[in-house]
Amino acid sequence: MISLERSLPVNSPGQAHVTRADVWRGLVLKADNALPFVPAITYCKVTRRDSATQFVREIELKGDRMTERVTLAPERQVTFERLSGPVLGTIRNFIDEDAKGNLSLRFSFELEIQGGHEAIQGAIGGLWSAIDGLRHRFVHVWDHGATTVLEAAVTYFRKDGKTVTVPCVSILETRGGKVAELRVHIDLAPVFA
Repeated sequence: MISLERSLPVNSPGQAHVTRADVWRGLVLKADNALPFVPAITYCKVTRRDSATQFVREIELKGDRMTERVTLAPERQVTFERLSGPVLGTIRNFIDEDAKGNLSLRFSFELEIQGGHEAIQGAIGGLWSAIDGLRHRFVHVWDHGATTVLEAAVTYFRKDGKTVTVPCVSILETRGGKVAELRVHIDLAPVFA
């Protein structure tokens, strides 16, 4: 299982004020037709509408066809549940608001890659093609039975010669002496800023 989350502010200082309703309209447009919003998606078609807030769509992402059930929670979140394809799981787009009324878009990915090592290599190949390398420095390690929690500082070496270090926490579960589950919690936004 791969779990990732990224949050982006909706309005930057000096930018025209985008409202929650504006963001929601954009998310609904993206749910209906992802092509203008996600360059890696080359095909997107709604195949069935079950209600005003739920439908099924077919997409092609990096050459792979997938079916998703889309659920709209008006002005709060859009959920994409992968029903078929080499990558299953759930993607959520949230509209968040802090105590000061500042809006942000949060993207949450909980995905499981089917097909073994080759599929995993293909899934992370995009990251490796965007950087020259990386280094992990472990800050703390906690072991509790079959669970290990690793706190690390991960340094990314960008292709433009810059280095960016971001914090990372990984949770490793073992069964029968083998890794059964790995959850990595890291925000890569600063690496690509």
